[in-house]
Amino acid sequence: MPMFNKTINLSLILALIVVILGAYTRLADAGLGCPDWPGCYGELLVPDVISSDYERPLDVGKAWKEMIHRYAASTLGLSILVIFLLALFRKNEIKQSIKLPTALLLLVGFQGALGMWTVTEQVHPGIVTMHLFGGFSTTTLLFWLFFEPASHYKNWATCFKTTQADACCCHCSINIPNFSWGMDEHQLCSVVLW
Repeated sequence: MPMFNKTINLSLILALIVVILGAYTRLADAGLGCPDWPGCYGELLVPDVISSDYERPLDVGKAWKEMIHRYAASTLGLSILVIFLLALFRKNEIKQSIKLPTALLLLVGFQGALGMWTVTEQVHPGIVTMHLFGGFSTTTLLFWLFFEPASHYKNWATCFKTTQADACCCHCSINIPNFSWGMDEHQLCSVVLW
């Protein structure tokens, strides 16, 4: 399996993990476990003790939940950057249009900004919902990239199944965030898990 396909597979698994970690962070009320961004109380790792410069007290458990989500999301961002670079510099080998990897890279960059705004704007519901929508959209684009080579098959049944998978991913990416507005975490969890 070429490196491009392996990177897509890894990124897809990472995207699913990041979405699950994001939901867990939200449900554990750990979204502000670290009151600054990108670090945690000015450190790369969760500190044992914080300075008096911070108003929010340190809750180590919540801080680690938030930071693990950030580490996973950063790793996903790096793997998407690798996808983009491979599509850009090895386009003759992999025969992949640069459009989808570019859209994915821009989206994950915007996701990083939304993650920062989620913290700096004190978990504003609109930003949190856009961040959720961005996570599902990132996962959907990775699914699309994963299934895209199947559209070149001459087997129409395989191509039709791929189109159905794309439609299902797009439907979930649009509707789950729409339903989530105004739901409490238990209602949202039941929609996501359903």
